[in-house]
Amino acid sequence: MSVSRTEVIDNLFTTTWRNVKKEVIDQVFEITPLFSRLLENGKVKTTEAGGRFIDIPIRVDKADQNIKFFGKGDTFGTGEKEFLTQLSYEWRYLGDSLIRYWQDDQINRGPAKLLDYVTQKIDNHKSSLVDKLESAAFTADASGIGINSLASLISEDPTTGIVGSLNRATYPVLRNKTSDFSGKTIATDLIPAMRTMVNDLSKYKAGTQRMPDMIITTQAIYEELEDILEGMQQIHTSKTIQASLGFGDIAYKNIPIYWCPQCPAGLMYMINTEHLAFNIDNYAYFDMGAWKEFSNSRDRVTQILTTCQMTCDNFQKQGVIHTIA
Repeated sequence: MSVSRTEVIDNLFTTTWRNVKKEVIDQVFEITPLFSRLLENGKVKTTEAGGRFIDIPIRVDKADQNIKFFGKGDTFGTGEKEFLTQLSYEWRYLGDSLIRYWQDDQINRGPAKLLDYVTQKIDNHKSSLVDKLESAAFTADASGIGINSLASLISEDPTTGIVGSLNRATYPVLRNKTSDFSGKTIATDLIPAMRTMVNDLSKYKAGTQRMPDMIITTQAIYEELEDILEGMQQIHTSKTIQASLGFGDIAYKNIPIYWCPQCPAGLMYMINTEHLAFNIDNYAYFDMGAWKEFSNSRDRVTQILTTCQMTCDNFQKQGVIHTIA
């Protein structure tokens, strides 16, 4: 049974995607500072567990209320508070259509042109993924069904809102650190504000990493900060993988600082990536579906689908300085 030209091209796209998928995914995560840092620290995590939620146990109080110094004849209490609950993050679904027009299949039917055609289509999909994930990491998707952004996980007003199905008004442990920079001046006040934030975030014992391990801000704030540190003769260069991306090579208290094109104006995030993760379900891990016709002119389309979510398991180790003029 002969194979049609359309089926040949379908199979070439599918086979090529399978062969380069890991490389493309790695490049998607390596090309932006936040995802690159998460990938480097093993915080781009895949799971086989499935389910509707990503469940993360979290301690919300100290259960033991009975510890004390005691004397002869003293008794001990037996009360115990509820101290454990769980964050339940809903999975989110990211998809993109890969479209082939019949005329393009005809124009690029030579072996060399066809391979170049496939490569360009896949590279374009990769660029779209980079843009979408970087944007979604900083700003909540307008649809309301996007991944958790830094704006929601590390909020300017952490006393309100829902994270992981829990209310921040009820559980203080869900509140990140925040600092309002309104009315202050970058030249004189930003370094003291950064110092205070780093110290505040280092108070809490959790995991193996006390201090933030990355700072992300806007290009404008980054450049002013670079001038300040240069003037103070306190430039500390960062030699991280992320610095090689061209998004910053300075550090404060040995914490690398980066600027990101998608970071909203006036913000500086201090992030402890030990407690932040980008989760992917292997059931749909940048998987390409079957090709099918979608018009009367024999145009073809497939979808590449991913099940994912950004999660945090310790908010007291995350901070944001906001309204930086």
